[in-house]
Amino acid sequence: MAEVEVATEDSTSHTLSDVRRKTRMGMGTCQGAFCTYRSVGAVDAGGLSWGKDTSSLFNEFLQARWGGIRPVLWGNVIREAELTRGIYDATLNINGAISYEK
Repeated sequence: MAEVEVATEDSTSHTLSDVRRKTRMGMGTCQGAFCTYRSVGAVDAGGLSWGKDTSSLFNEFLQARWGGIRPVLWGNVIREAELTRGIYDATLNINGAISYEK
């Protein structure tokens, strides 16, 4: 995580994809299921100007990862993709399905 924090503060980092290219974040077996929300937290905690809208950071990064995963969905990869979807959709409401406005 320290490597991600350093990469987010680099003047050439403007998106999570920039951080991904510098650290290989989201390129492991889980394809970002467990490190993306931590990385967005690091960006938010750092008060970086490009990290103000955390929802769009999540969406941009996850859509980019999905583009690389979709062609190889089969067997265990489908299970991992569903786990990621469950984490981000159900737990973090990343797709905005649940409205919290009163």
